[in-house]
Amino acid sequence: MIESEYVYLACGFVLLAIIVNLAIRFDAQNWITRGLRRGDLYALVDVASGLRPDGLTRDQAVRLLEHFHEW
Repeated sequence: MIESEYVYLACGFVLLAIIVNLAIRFDAQNWITRGLRRGDLYALVDVASGLRPDGLTRDQAVRLLEHFHEW
């Protein structure tokens, strides 16, 4: 019984090391803005908050849709 607990503990440490390694190497800003142009995310926030009732331009909408369909 005790041997299996050591195996579970070792697997937990390996999993934790993998997660930490991925978190250190992951570039969130590059991942979020990939394929978008300057101002696209700001325009989306403005539309969502009601500051821009005229909406997005067609190009912005296409880029945002393509970006979020990648997920």
